[in-house]
Amino acid sequence: MTQSIPSTPDTDAAAKLSYLNKLCTSSYVDHRAATITLITIGVILTVSGILLLTLSGLGLPLVISMSLGTISLVLGTSLLSFGASICIFRGMRGETKDLSHLASNTLALRSAIESKGEELTNLQTDLTQAESKISELNVKIQTSEDELANTKSKIEELLREKELSLSQAEVLNQQVGELQNKVKSLESENLSLQHRVVQSALRYSEQLSELASDYERERAQLFSALKEARQQVEEQPAEIPSSHEDTGSRALPSSQLNKSSGYQQNVELQKASANTSSTPSGKEQNDNPSTPVSSRGWSEKIRNLLSNTRPEKSNQEDTSNQKES
Repeated sequence: MTQSIPSTPDTDAAAKLSYLNKLCTSSYVDHRAATITLITIGVILTVSGILLLTLSGLGLPLVISMSLGTISLVLGTSLLSFGASICIFRGMRGETKDLSHLASNTLALRSAIESKGEELTNLQTDLTQAESKISELNVKIQTSEDELANTKSKIEELLREKELSLSQAEVLNQQVGELQNKVKSLESENLSLQHRVVQSALRYSEQLSELASDYERERAQLFSALKEARQQVEEQPAEIPSSHEDTGSRALPSSQLNKSSGYQQNVELQKASANTSSTPSGKEQNDNPSTPVSSRGWSEKIRNLLSNTRPEKSNQEDTSNQKES
């Protein structure tokens, strides 16, 4: 009965046990005889292998003798160990139940080993996936580290900008303080100027009131002088002697007298205006030197009025004299 035994290291023992179980159950061979034959064959093979390895003078090449010796030695030791293991584990009983139980156990162990192998493959796949995830995480960690470095650099730049802004703010605060001091000084100067302006306005108002009073006084003096001059002008024709002689001889002296009286009145008015304009008060001369100019202007206006009225009066006197003649 020929059957191929698998040579994979994971299923070698289980296949051998299953093969022996089938062999023992399908035949009526005594287990003790089988174990004895296996042991004897193993002993013979081991002895022949030792002899082939030790004795090289049999006429065979050294390589062939050594290879045959090793093969026979390996086969002999394997068979010897196999038979001894059967004798030890089975107690040389020759029962097939223990072998079947051992075979079932080995098959269960094989299935467990296969399941564990599947689990191992699953674990390997999980491990590869975990390694890929770890590599991805490493890449993400590297990118996050780069981003962290960039954020650190940005934070440092922001801190530097903040320091610069703080320094600029301090400079601006100093400038604002200086401007506030300047504003305060300008306000104080403005207050002092306002005080000076108020004082000067009060002083000028006092001076103007004084000038107005002086002007009124001078005006009253000029009007009084004007009245006196008019009275003198009105009184002078009465002083002229009236005679009923020749009309030509009377008209000539009256016109000459009127002219002489008008000339005298002009001289007196000029003297009065010169006196009033040349003798202002000392306070007016010190405070406002423009007051004599104003009094002179008024005196000139009065002179012009008098000069305009005198020819009319002289013309009226001439006409009256002519009527009388």
